[in-house]
Amino acid sequence: MNLPRKIAIINLFIVQFHFSQVSITTSNYSQNFGTTAEAATTAATNWSPRSVFPGWYLSAGGTFNFAGTFNVNTIALASFNNGGFYLYHCGDNNMKLGSRPSNGSGGASGSGQSHMGVRFVNNTGSSIESIRISFTAYQFSTAENVGTGGANPNSLTFSYRISSSAITDLTSGSYTSLSALNYTAPNNQTSGTGSSNQIAKHLCNVSEFKTLCVDVAIPNGHELMLRWSDLNNTNNDHHLGIDDVQVGFSTSQNNCSVLLPVDFENFEASCSANKLNLKWETTSERNNDYFLLEGSKDGFSFEEIQKVKGMGNSSQLTVYSEELENSSYEYLRLKQVDFDGVVSELQTIESPCHDDSKIQFYPNPIKDILTIDNLDLDSQLIIRDSFGKLIYCERVSMTKLLIDFTNYANGFYFLEISKNNSLEVEKLIKQN
Repeated sequence: MNLPRKIAIINLFIVQFHFSQVSITTSNYSQNFGTTAEAATTAATNWSPRSVFPGWYLSAGGTFNFAGTFNVNTIALASFNNGGFYLYHCGDNNMKLGSRPSNGSGGASGSGQSHMGVRFVNNTGSSIESIRISFTAYQFSTAENVGTGGANPNSLTFSYRISSSAITDLTSGSYTSLSALNYTAPNNQTSGTGSSNQIAKHLCNVSEFKTLCVDVAIPNGHELMLRWSDLNNTNNDHHLGIDDVQVGFSTSQNNCSVLLPVDFENFEASCSANKLNLKWETTSERNNDYFLLEGSKDGFSFEEIQKVKGMGNSSQLTVYSEELENSSYEYLRLKQVDFDGVVSELQTIESPCHDDSKIQFYPNPIKDILTIDNLDLDSQLIIRDSFGKLIYCERVSMTKLLIDFTNYANGFYFLEISKNNSLEVEKLIKQN
């Protein structure tokens, strides 16, 4: 289930690149993409990956204009449809880097791809023989399909290049593909026709943790470029991105078994009586301090439920199982924290422990008809717009209502349900 969450989007203006690379002198590298405050600090200047995130490159045809900071209250799907590179913010003060390729102004042209990458130079004094690459990939929107026969899945594909000379762009030279690190967006429009617009936002709640260890040969002084590429699909491009990039380097041969961070599988939840049962597995762990279980009632704000001690370093299957008191959490999130404090968001799932007697409202976002179910008779139902203006009011005389939102403007609405001295308020989104 995809939830509406707060998002800020910053279009990026690409300036002439200055040569820059990350010097490899230690065994580990990590990069997230800043906070909202840090992004606001750069708002007055042209955004250069070289200066903001050292060693990072963006490459695509067209022009990318800095357009300020938007949030879900003001940004429309039409502007969300613009091609370009973005910093995405989903309410957790943690930016993600990504793009939507496009042949039009502000998008990729020529090669039909958008590329993001980070450049390294080996200054260890020895040959690097293996690297471990880890990151979390995200889908931020679903694009409308044009034509018939269903939509084309969108993907971020991963590749790397090793060179004895300076690597100064993301398109020259020969790259080696690593399909195990490709990310295919799971949500696609499967039928019908459209107009190439974005029809739904998935605000940091559709993601997948990717990791792989690769044996390589990077002599001292040679360079390495890691590259994420997004193909320009005709009239059907989602917004995709990455965060929490971590790279481990080793000068020992066949060291992938030592380099492994947490290889994570199967975060699952089930209900029994009044208990919530959580289970997940790792096939290997490296530098793993603990796991962090978090819960959310609305998908906007998560709070800590419990810490679970990790194995530290392990190369065998480990099964984690936790039994918790059932709660009103609708969503559950699993994170992993290294001994050095690096946090990786592994997966968010919907809790199966729903109270069937609880008031249900769907779909949200709303396209035309809002259904409200399990209402108490004689309760008062009110809907207000984002300015507090009353747009709907009814005394409930049946347990299920259908409300037509067809003629309402896109944006936020607030659903108030009151009876006796109790009041329940829910946030709704209307979007076509």
